[in-house]
Amino acid sequence: MVSMMDYEQGHWLKKNWATSQRLYSAELKKDLLGEWVVVRTWSGKSKQGRQHTQCVESYPAGIELLHAISKRRTQRGYLEV
Repeated sequence: MVSMMDYEQGHWLKKNWATSQRLYSAELKKDLLGEWVVVRTWSGKSKQGRQHTQCVESYPAGIELLHAISKRRTQRGYLEV
């Protein structure tokens, strides 16, 4: 069973990017079972968004994935907001 101490929000990370027409965010957090996940959310400014959740092995693996996502967003012309 997961205790509330395992569900620490102080270690969660969230990044947001935008272009003139699109929004994208990625968040590293723990799910209700205590597993680290990266949740990606994207949408057009006038469209309903989509979301994808990916489990990661550990907090450092999640940070590594966030860096890869950030690099890719920058390459595609998104600005961090």
